[in-house]
Amino acid sequence: IRVNMIYSACVTIETPDCKILCDPWFTDGIFDGAWYLYTKDRDPFSAIGDCNYIYISHIHADHYDPIFLRKYFEIFGEKTLIIGDFESNYLEKSIQHDGFKCQVNTKPLKLGQTVVSVFPHETGSPSDIDSACLVEYFAEDRVHRVLNINDCVYDPVFLSNFSKFGQLDILLLSYTGAGPYPQTYFELDDPELLVAAKSKKSQFIEQYLKIAEVVPAKVRIPFAGQYLLGGKLSHLNSYRGVSDSYEIGQIDSSAVILNDYEGSVDTVSFKATGTKACLTSTQEIDKRLLEIKKQPMDYEAIPEWMISNKVLVSLLSSALIRASRK
Repeated sequence: IRVNMIYSACVTIETPDCKILCDPWFTDGIFDGAWYLYTKDRDPFSAIGDCNYIYISHIHADHYDPIFLRKYFEIFGEKTLIIGDFESNYLEKSIQHDGFKCQVNTKPLKLGQTVVSVFPHETGSPSDIDSACLVEYFAEDRVHRVLNINDCVYDPVFLSNFSKFGQLDILLLSYTGAGPYPQTYFELDDPELLVAAKSKKSQFIEQYLKIAEVVPAKVRIPFAGQYLLGGKLSHLNSYRGVSDSYEIGQIDSSAVILNDYEGSVDTVSFKATGTKACLTSTQEIDKRLLEIKKQPMDYEAIPEWMISNKVLVSLLSSALIRASRK
């Protein structure tokens, strides 16, 4: 099996039987105009190429990008999206609403000697949305296994699903956290802001190491959560409390840090190509921030008629009633 790094949580997993595309996100301005990619000068279509199936781990916009998927299908033809089997499957409803083909993975998908299994991370909470994907290739001499656990948090019960396999070949897991904390929870001159950012960064590194201990693998690929805040939020980037993937390579000797759009590693030689040799340069980040800092947030594009005619207030009131019932 070969794993190819594309960008953030987007990878392709290839076996002799099939090619699975995972969580492609390439549309700028997701999360109401807040999130942007590190660069726009690379071609994801040629980097990804044609695939057989697309695995979507969960509904967050940096994992499920319907705008990109439509463009991808125009080039390579429509593919079936594979998702987890959740009791409250918000992702399935969204995919159906967007008019895509969807296959809920209630049982492993078998393609020749390849088996693709999706494990929903369910804890009994209505907010359960994430999942993991295990790709196995049954060769004559042994079984090759690649596990992609995306944004799944440390949960010994959930991770016990994979302990029966012993040491995996390749494990893809997140190493950093996104979200509005701490950068929007403090005034910028509050010294607690930098303390909180440092603490958040350390907590996610600790989680990475805990998962790595519970789910052993010959090679680990730290990935996902690679974004920049744009528009009016651009000045908050340095307070997010996020790590650079290169930093994980300095901590975890089994980690392989792959370059975007070109890095890869396989389950035969375990030799990685296109590895990252240093931190992402501040010059590169500053250049990108200049491009996106003047981009408008979605709320800035709300037409005046919607506000003046109280349509927005009416919509919010209806939403509040529905949320309260739920």
